[in-house]
Amino acid sequence: MIAPEPAGPAPRPWRLLCVDDDPSVHAVTELALRRVRIHGRPVALIQVESAAAARAVLEGGCPFDLALIDVVMETDDAGVELAVWMREVLGFTGTLLLRSGELGPEVNTARLVAARLDGIVDKTQLTRNDLRRLLERSLDAAPEHP
Repeated sequence: MIAPEPAGPAPRPWRLLCVDDDPSVHAVTELALRRVRIHGRPVALIQVESAAAARAVLEGGCPFDLALIDVVMETDDAGVELAVWMREVLGFTGTLLLRSGELGPEVNTARLVAARLDGIVDKTQLTRNDLRRLLERSLDAAPEHP
């Protein structure tokens, strides 16, 4: 029997960072993205439960293609401040999506603008298919898109 030729190196996975203080959001996100391939590439999901934990991961040099960030965590606008920090301090060029159940009046509109967000989505209305389509659209313009 002749062994098949190797198909070449496996494609680099999309690196997604999910920041949310709700464990059920992490469980649903992980389930929704299990064995998913977006534009032919697998998804590597890193999940943390606070803006502070996200900063630690990002400061450790772990690169991401896309970040899904909850707004309300340690403070009413922790996610917005994290997004601003990622753009202004880290120079993050990936896709930034705020995923929130609410955007209250305490969220400073100027800070939203400073975050240069790629979108704001209602996390309570994201089904598995909605999340997959959102990621496909968001990663269309990402670097290294085949």
